[in-house]
Amino acid sequence: MLRFSTLHTSVFARFSFGASVLPWLFLTLALQSCMTASKAFEQGRYDQAIQLAAAKLHKRPSDVKHMQIMASAFRMANEADFSRIRQLELSDSPTAWENIHHLYRQLESRQAIVKRALDQGSRLLPSDQFTFRDYSADLADSKNRAVEDLYVAAQALMAKANRFDARTAYDKLQRVQRLNPGYKDSENLLRRAKAAGVTRIMVTLQPAEGLSVPVAFEEEVRRIDLNALNTQWVEFTQVEIMNEPNHYFMEVRFDQFVVSPEQIRERNYEETARVEDGWEYKKYADGSIARDTSGNRIKVTVFREVKVRVRLYQQIKTASALGSIQMADGSSGEILAQRKFSGSAEFLNEWGSARGDSRALSKQSRRAMNGRRLAFPTDAALLQQAAPQFRAQMFSQMQALRSLAK
Repeated sequence: MLRFSTLHTSVFARFSFGASVLPWLFLTLALQSCMTASKAFEQGRYDQAIQLAAAKLHKRPSDVKHMQIMASAFRMANEADFSRIRQLELSDSPTAWENIHHLYRQLESRQAIVKRALDQGSRLLPSDQFTFRDYSADLADSKNRAVEDLYVAAQALMAKANRFDARTAYDKLQRVQRLNPGYKDSENLLRRAKAAGVTRIMVTLQPAEGLSVPVAFEEEVRRIDLNALNTQWVEFTQVEIMNEPNHYFMEVRFDQFVVSPEQIRERNYEETARVEDGWEYKKYADGSIARDTSGNRIKVTVFREVKVRVRLYQQIKTASALGSIQMADGSSGEILAQRKFSGSAEFLNEWGSARGDSRALSKQSRRAMNGRRLAFPTDAALLQQAAPQFRAQMFSQMQALRSLAK
């Protein structure tokens, strides 16, 4: 069990937290409300112990226990970071200086939290309780070394001239930009890495042999937004670019159009409904009229069953467009997957007549009573109505096949 010696409370000054630090500290506390500063310290979670102790000290600046926890956790966390920095300085890891820079930033951030908690407490406490230092030179040196290592590694990866290494180079160059924007020609190299890392999928649309495709249908289908299918490293295109390889081919075929005959159907049926039909005086079993407490006769609504005979005519015509997608490897031509899909549209028009009490008509029948016979749409017009659904299904299938692209 960790034990803390007692410090005289007069050495502690009231402190204030920066606005940017408090929300972070209190969010941490909210997420880990069961954890205490001493428990975090005992578990070796020194940064958490510092945060918890600092939050306690914000409420009670003279809290000796938490001041000591913060001092011990600060010392132990710093020792661990400096030990790791010494190990990294001796290692051959390509990310050594990037990790060292991160550790120095961590040291500086931790120090800032403690300084805020103490409100310049280093001048008020015994010198052996807290040791602060200026990390600016360490941060600058480690950043410069990290940036150079990342840049050199990215250049080597780009020299391999394949898209997978280009993606790794892109990641390293992004880290260069975060550490030192505009370093050498890193911005230009970053653009080159992005372009070199892209997998291109060439999309073609064509009809099955002998199939005539209505112009309006094809125009509607070709409105597909290929950009919406793109990801960071996968690009769909219909445009050939000189000296740019097509890594995959996705062939969309219009396989068949099926249009039904024009049909007129007749239906005869009866509908009933219970409707209001005036009022009458409420009567008791003996025939006497019921009255309310004021002596007034009580009126009640009268309901009765009504009927209507309906003759309904329906004009029906349907159209379906059947399609398929085939995805092939751009180098070997190997077929990787095939999918089928479709889109459809229906023309339905109703009109009719009724005999009987119109109050019994359902909503559907009532609409039909206001209808009239119309001209059937042409095959091409109905197929054009099916095109948006066809395009949406095509998009979904292309999206599913995208996962095969590497």
